[in-house]
Amino acid sequence: TTRLVGETINTLAEDGIQVVAYQDFIEGAIGPRARMVSSVTSTLALLGMICNGMVLVSKNFQFAVPIGDPNDPESGRKWWVLLMMPTTLLYLFIDATKILKKLSIVGPVVAVLC
Repeated sequence: TTRLVGETINTLAEDGIQVVAYQDFIEGAIGPRARMVSSVTSTLALLGMICNGMVLVSKNFQFAVPIGDPNDPESGRKWWVLLMMPTTLLYLFIDATKILKKLSIVGPVVAVLC
C-alpha cells in the first residue's frame, strides 16, 4: 500500500500537483468531490476519537473514584463524562502545544514518583 501511495504521489508531482496533506492526495488521485467527502469523513473520525476517549476516561475515573449508585457500577460513568466535558472543550479551543510540552516534562517525573 505504501508503494502504491508513493507512486501515486510521484505521478501527481509530475503533473504539477503538490501533495501536502491527505486531502491534496485524494483530490489529485480521485477528484474534487473526493476531497469534500474525505474532509467530512476525517471530521467524523476525529469526533469518534473524542467520544471514544471520553468513554475510556469515564470508565477509568469510575474505577478509580466511583460515583453514583454503589449497586450499579456503570451509573457513575455518565457523570464522569459530564464532568469531563469542560476539559474536552478547553482542549478544543486552546493551543495545546504549550501544555503538551510541560506535560512531557512533568509526566516522566510523576511516573517515577508513583
